[in-house]
Amino acid sequence: MRKTVIHIGLPKTATTALQKYVFQVLPAEKFCYLGTRQPRSSNDSKAYMNVMAALEANTAQATELIDIAKADLSHIGAEKVVVLSEEMIAVDTNTQWQEKIARLATVLQGSDSKIIVTVRNPLHAVFSLYVEIFRSVERQSPTFAQFLLSNQAKIYDYYYLISVIRESFSERQICVVPFENLKSGRDFLSEIERIVECPPSVNQLPLENNNKVYKGDKVSIVPLSVQAALDRIVVGTSNEWKRNMVRCIRCGTKPIRPLLRHIPLTWTQQLLQPPDANLIAQRYANSNEWLLREYGIPYQG
Repeated sequence: MRKTVIHIGLPKTATTALQKYVFQVLPAEKFCYLGTRQPRSSNDSKAYMNVMAALEANTAQATELIDIAKADLSHIGAEKVVVLSEEMIAVDTNTQWQEKIARLATVLQGSDSKIIVTVRNPLHAVFSLYVEIFRSVERQSPTFAQFLLSNQAKIYDYYYLISVIRESFSERQICVVPFENLKSGRDFLSEIERIVECPPSVNQLPLENNNKVYKGDKVSIVPLSVQAALDRIVVGTSNEWKRNMVRCIRCGTKPIRPLLRHIPLTWTQQLLQPPDANLIAQRYANSNEWLLREYGIPYQG
């Protein structure tokens, strides 16, 4: 039976570092690393792209693309452990993350799979994610309090997240690894080594970069570029006349599009007030208590 290791790296849990310094440098004679490769879009395999297409597809196309992904995996030699690491499995796009996990289980039918879930204290993760994806969610969640109630924020409700994964995979297949063990120098990498049964090529991962920009006590969201503003009008308006007008402008400015991507509309800059920690603690209190009982991970507010 084919062995597969799937890393569902929640945002803000060192996923990029694990991909770059651990997964994509696993020995090729034993492992077949599908992706994601860092930097992104650098030599991702056809099998990786087809698996992700199956997870991201609309409902009408999903069955066909799942079959294509399964066929691709069947062509990989059974002597190799197939490894996939991807943050976007846990991120809502055209398809919600819950559906992606269910489809992933269908793609992996017949495999002996291990699911690695890297987690982080919601107190530190959820606002950072909101800042990172603010431009894509600001219409639905213009405030952080609204974002906390969104489907995307449910990924840090670990009782709910693991329950969703257990609907598709058995409890014995799931390994939960806390990000905090990386920062404190404890057994983060040794836990990864135990799961993949191969020592990593590094002794420690680089610590994360905090790339938030502050103005006073608020976090600055960079202004939209001219090109991004035009794109948002086309996607975000139901007024067909306005959409057609903007499409004409976009076509006329196509030769200078790279320039438009670098011209900021300064009035679109946003400043976000970091939330009250109690708001986050209350949202995830029951989940954190469950995580402590179930996995011994102490995420208290």
